[in-house]
Amino acid sequence: MSSTTKRGATDAEIRVDLGKMGFDPGKRTFIWQLLRRDYEEYPKQVPVPENWDKMFSERSCSSLVPGDTSLAYTIQELPPERVCVTSITQTPAGFISIAGLSVQTLVPTTLGSRIIGTVDESGKRVVLEVSANHDSEIIAWWPAEWGEATVRIDDQDAVGTPEVFGSERFVRFAVKKGEWDFVLSR
Repeated sequence: MSSTTKRGATDAEIRVDLGKMGFDPGKRTFIWQLLRRDYEEYPKQVPVPENWDKMFSERSCSSLVPGDTSLAYTIQELPPERVCVTSITQTPAGFISIAGLSVQTLVPTTLGSRIIGTVDESGKRVVLEVSANHDSEIIAWWPAEWGEATVRIDDQDAVGTPEVFGSERFVRFAVKKGEWDFVLSR
């Protein structure tokens, strides 16, 4: 999606049918907005600048439990002539780096690695199954109002650091190559 106006920023509305996407309207849904970098801040030049590989200048997330198969979402102040990628998922986690390289889109399936996960909101618990083809870092949703997260990987304590994207807080932690079961709880 992009705004083609040359004036100022405009709002853009997205409407999707969650049923056609195979989503459960009773589950928490994560809406990622990725705003393409501004080429004035990230110029094309030779030699290439240090930030040459940073595709998106802004990555933010919001979430909700829709309760209906129709989801309408407004992207606020979409800048003119800039692409905004919107990704919608019900997986409460995503890869932030794989094999030491930043993952631009923060998706739960990429480069042969995947995350499957669920949220138990009443029990304040996030459960993830991670299959990582390389040493990686992932982020898992953990709202601030739930307090400090206890992170366990295959029944071993792990250390995570909070990270915020838009209005949502996540916990970031390292994952070795392999198959892992994660539990974040209070």
